[in-house]
Amino acid sequence: MHLRDRLILAPINNLNPKDFRENFQDLTIIDRDFFIQKILHDKYSPIFLNYINNHQLQDLFNKKEISHLKNQTKRFQIQSLEIVKELIYIDRLFKEKKINPIYLKGASVMNEYSDISLRPAVDIDILFKGEEVFDAYEILHKYNYKEPTLLCRSRDELIEYVKTRHHLPGVCRDTNIMIELHHRVTNHNDFNSCPLSDKIINHKRSFNFYGSNIYVPSIEDLIVHQLVHFSVNTKFNNLLRTFSDISQIEKNYKIDWIKIYSNNQGKKLRRALSLSLEVLNYNFSLTNRFSNLKNEYKEYFPKKEIVREAYKKTFRLEKTKIHEKSLYALGKSTSFSDFLKIIFSKIFLNRDEIMQNYSISKLNYFSFFYFQCLSILSRLINYIPLILSLLLRRGSIFEDFKGVKKIEEWLN
Repeated sequence: MHLRDRLILAPINNLNPKDFRENFQDLTIIDRDFFIQKILHDKYSPIFLNYINNHQLQDLFNKKEISHLKNQTKRFQIQSLEIVKELIYIDRLFKEKKINPIYLKGASVMNEYSDISLRPAVDIDILFKGEEVFDAYEILHKYNYKEPTLLCRSRDELIEYVKTRHHLPGVCRDTNIMIELHHRVTNHNDFNSCPLSDKIINHKRSFNFYGSNIYVPSIEDLIVHQLVHFSVNTKFNNLLRTFSDISQIEKNYKIDWIKIYSNNQGKKLRRALSLSLEVLNYNFSLTNRFSNLKNEYKEYFPKKEIVREAYKKTFRLEKTKIHEKSLYALGKSTSFSDFLKIIFSKIFLNRDEIMQNYSISKLNYFSFFYFQCLSILSRLINYIPLILSLLLRRGSIFEDFKGVKKIEEWLN
């Protein structure tokens, strides 16, 4: 285990403060800088600052480092309060119209912490059943929730939009809390039919959220969604909070992992769960009876080289320079013409992508042409060296590609 990683996970593993103090002083300047940047990048400051405050370790950090950690923590404390208010407000709007939101991700797990500000949440993700997702969009638009581009899409446009996406365009009002309305919780490219959405809807639970009864996934479905989101949706990028979430849930409940696997079938789904659990348990035992689970379902657990690739991705700062899904698609292309089609789709954006990328509410022919030219120029400058590196099979982008390909081929 890398010393730096061990220290980052100290709040999860309850690392002895004496060991933390001794080991932290052995970090190189480069590792120390990465250490702080990774905590900030993964929105992990509230959890980490709570640990160093509880163990009187503040003196190990300089004023600038402490200031960064405190500023981000305060920002998320305010954000958490805003999210609570916003969630209660929109929940009332939806229920007045007889539709039933189920709150996902941060909103569904923050109540598992002793202090909600320990679990940062950036936006509010909500799952709806069937056509309700379009009704919810119309309700929010009526109450001044807009897309960043200020568009208001028709129902037909939204139906077309979700054919390739698992949620509608994000909307917000003047509070700047983004709301994402989901009709499913996994991407179309990963699962033709979402293996989780119906289960979440059918097994939802209600609890009192600051005076309002709201619906969230059952504990089992919450865990499964967290793990699939970690491995499949986000590809292990920037989610140290998943370590904390699963650890916190394990403390609050007696989790039967065998039952979870029994209730969630399908090769890819179980492999996604297994790879996530391998990463979470890579350095220490985070989930109970992990070895028993591996023995029971060993055919769904990966080789060590796959786990190492996923773990490396979890503990890196930057994403791949070409989106990982595009990298994998490039790797799967069977001809040079297919390869070029993928490249062109990344360089030549459609109207909707142009409007989103440049935050434009209206486009005419001339403005579309202008922004398309800008986009093509910037993307050619960024992509051409990377594509050449891929074709020549060298450079960091090719190393990224090899890692992504190993994981994706195993999952699929």
